[in-house]
Amino acid sequence: MKPQVFSLFICLLLGFCSGCSTFDRDFKAARASNTIEGPWTGTWKSESSGHTDKLRCIVKAVAPGAYEAKFKAKYHTILSFGYVAHLKGTNQGTVFNFKGKADLGKLAGGVYSYDGNISPGHFHSIYTSKYDHGTFDLHRSGD
Repeated sequence: MKPQVFSLFICLLLGFCSGCSTFDRDFKAARASNTIEGPWTGTWKSESSGHTDKLRCIVKAVAPGAYEAKFKAKYHTILSFGYVAHLKGTNQGTVFNFKGKADLGKLAGGVYSYDGNISPGHFHSIYTSKYDHGTFDLHRSGD
């Protein structure tokens, strides 16, 4: 293996490992609340390929009508990928209707757009990207 390729591989591996441990620690520390903030667990499903796997998320308010959603998705049961999506929207009672985006990078499909809603017990979103589209369905962690 060429030294440049090996170095790139090691950097990517370290980046994935450090991100995973930070997410796991933050997920365990997050507490569910009567709002939409806190930890969520569930699945994602690609309507393009039919593939589905585990998905976890931590939702945090960053401003009125704006939330940061940190996701950690499993892929083929053994690979994990984490990223942050910024969600903006409005509340209708206890339901937050949102739209959002996240750039996952070229290797993961580029920019993903989200359109969904979150209530105190259920998080549902449709996602689309250049190469894929599907759904997220999550519930409160521990429910």
